[in-house]
Amino acid sequence: MKKLILVLLILTATQAFSQNMIIKPDMPKASDELRLIYDPTDIYKELTQKTLLVYSFTAESNEPIVNEKLIGYDSLLSVYTATVDIPETAVFGMIRVAGFDEKGILRFDDNSGDWWHFFVYDQAGLKQEKASMKAAASYLGNLRSGLNRNVDYKKALAFLEEETKLYPNNLSAQIGLTSLLFDLKKINKDDFYDLMKKHLDKQPDLNDENTVRAVSRALRILNENSKAQSLEDQYIKRMPNSDLAEEYFLDELGQAESLEDFTAKAKSYFNNFPESDKRKMIFNAVISGFLQSDKYPELLQFLNSLTDVPAYVHADLAIRLAADKSLLNSLSNEARIDSASTLFESSFPRLVVYDENEPAIISDYKSKLLKASYAANWAAVIADYKEAEAEEYFSKAGELFGNDADLTYYRNYSAFLIENGENSNALALIEEAIANNQYDNFMTDNYMELRSVVYNESDEEVEKQY
Repeated sequence: MKKLILVLLILTATQAFSQNMIIKPDMPKASDELRLIYDPTDIYKELTQKTLLVYSFTAESNEPIVNEKLIGYDSLLSVYTATVDIPETAVFGMIRVAGFDEKGILRFDDNSGDWWHFFVYDQAGLKQEKASMKAAASYLGNLRSGLNRNVDYKKALAFLEEETKLYPNNLSAQIGLTSLLFDLKKINKDDFYDLMKKHLDKQPDLNDENTVRAVSRALRILNENSKAQSLEDQYIKRMPNSDLAEEYFLDELGQAESLEDFTAKAKSYFNNFPESDKRKMIFNAVISGFLQSDKYPELLQFLNSLTDVPAYVHADLAIRLAADKSLLNSLSNEARIDSASTLFESSFPRLVVYDENEPAIISDYKSKLLKASYAANWAAVIADYKEAEAEEYFSKAGELFGNDADLTYYRNYSAFLIENGENSNALALIEEAIANNQYDNFMTDNYMELRSVVYNESDEEVEKQY
């Protein structure tokens, strides 16, 4: 009987909402168990290891609390189901589903870019404060990279209006709403001035970064640039690891006047922002600066002075040393390659993508592709010097890539195989590339030529196969 009732509830909900995920209860509270029923569309039905990814946001943080869970299949109802606990401090959450397609490539069902979401309610049945504001931020592209949904100003505006009606003392929402109304040309400049002055007179929460940014922007529009700068400077002093502080650091790096100045600022940057996705870019700039100044020993000394150097830094350095004959010119080619090889061999096993805010299914997959990419790049730069080692790393790259290899890998590896007379293997690799839609004129030209060589086919016969 319970199963029948559940079936009726599912059918009713599906007809009412015309969506392929049902989230219950309708008005969950903090620490409640969230129940989800997922009926994937055809393109996602065949995904394996379907994993529910729930990103819950607190009122004060832009970094979500991530919960991932394999989804169970209910054969009687022909749907997938899962339950997750809502974090005690959550006010808003976003949901998508991850899984692997028939080629082993990680895919996401994110509701066509709109994701699914839920709000957390208080005991009076009202959305928690800042819940609607978080929803608005998600539609404005104000969340961190990888979490933003399709931009929708109309929905963002509606959520900000809802937030300000529910919580009129939420000045952050009031400022955000006023800014958005002005950007959408729904209020003129005079109205914007008047409203912003009223908001600023009420002393908004200047520990909230989005509010600080909105207030600073408003002050600049009001031609109060010195106040805006002072506001940002004070916030950065209080929040030295914030996104705004990082932007200032990057600007300072861009204004460095010497290698010594740049590396000193870079060292402070690495210490302050150990998890930033921009670290790789800065490390590459550091490596380039030292190597262009012919200061390889000083580069190693600098790297050794840091407390946490990602493995990719040494791997990148090894690839640079192997690829550029002008580096370490006091050494023979053989010694230079050997030195680079030692560096790469020590760093390759440690290559990993780790982010405590990233679900394991994503970070594990990214780590696999990262190692594949480095293996392929290393193989390409040592191909002329260490044939056996290059073959080994090309093979490793292929195993790690699976069917997710890029065009560069297929080009380099097929050229290597052709150069070494392995025409049959080269042809098989190019056929795989074509099947995976990773080919260009170089690949198709080689395909035509290799078929005529391997199968002794005429041009007309090759054309028929192609």
